[in-house]
Amino acid sequence: MYQAGRRKDLYPTRRLYDLGATILAHDPVLQRLEPVMQSLRDATRETVILGKRHKQGIIYLAVIEGPQVIRYSAQAGDTKPLHSTCIGKALLSMMPENELRKLLADERLPRVTPATITDIAPLLANIEAGRARGYFVTRGENVVDVTAMALPVAINNELYGLAVAGPSHRMDANEKQIGAALATSRNLLLDQGLAGKC
Repeated sequence: MYQAGRRKDLYPTRRLYDLGATILAHDPVLQRLEPVMQSLRDATRETVILGKRHKQGIIYLAVIEGPQVIRYSAQAGDTKPLHSTCIGKALLSMMPENELRKLLADERLPRVTPATITDIAPLLANIEAGRARGYFVTRGENVVDVTAMALPVAINNELYGLAVAGPSHRMDANEKQIGAALATSRNLLLDQGLAGKC
């Protein structure tokens, strides 16, 4: 850190950035998942996201953007609500039913877009539909005109969400193929011993 200006504000030096980059480069979870995420991005040509629950929301840990000019764009470190994201729904689906109902009853479910589900009964039904389908979907619930699909992944007894997101017109037209690609990615992690069963 160094001081600058009359107010003696503190600013980080390049060393702080280098230290952060070194830590990130040796993150054991991201090191193991990044090749699978890249393969998923290549298979779907859409943005792939790894997220984890953080307080009453989710935080993006890694984002690999799709190669197409029009794509969903996000950054590692972005935080989003649990109830309006497919990663949030995937993580909520792993909770025991009584705990899930209590959490939703105790929390506000703010409207993020006109499509956000803000009532408990429809949200529970949406989560149950995702369980039955094998993956969780949001259609414009967090970002207008963006569809995202996710499933839960267990790594070292911690739950993560692996998601694919993109413009709704492409995602909706390819939903089954993207759902299959997500399942293939999770199976690959299981086969390699990088993830446990959820």
